Amino acid sequence: MQTFDRLTSTCSGYWAPPSPLQVGGHSRTLAQPTETRPAILDAMRVEKIHHRDTDWQTGPTVDYRVIFWTNANESTEYDLLGADDVHAAIAWSDAEARSRGCVYALYAKVRSSEGDGLVWLAGQRSLG
Repeated sequence: MQTFDRLTSTCSGYWAPPSPLQVGGHSRTLAQPTETRPAILDAMRVEKIHHRDTDWQTGPTVDYRVIFWTNANESTEYDLLGADDVHAAIAWSDAEARSRGCVYALYAKVRSSEGDGLVWLAGQRSLG
């Protein structure tokens, strides 16, 4: 199976620095990364797909649910309504979890033909 590295637009199993570009007959090399590739990126597989390979999708999600776990049997839940995007929801959840000294799980609130539901996005689903 061929993998696609979006960072360098090359097909390979490994990350490589960008190749030189031809601009007006002159070779221009893209800026090299100043840091090495984070190890977390090596743990995932990236595959180029056809953009119509799913049965449904939603518009932008602005509503999220966050569950803060203080222990295996105790949690507190909040809805984050009207967030700018998932990054804002993660930033708030991270900061709040640090201030509480606990872990959290973040879900997108979505609606489908089956009804309202939650899609897990980030964090730890429970301590148990």
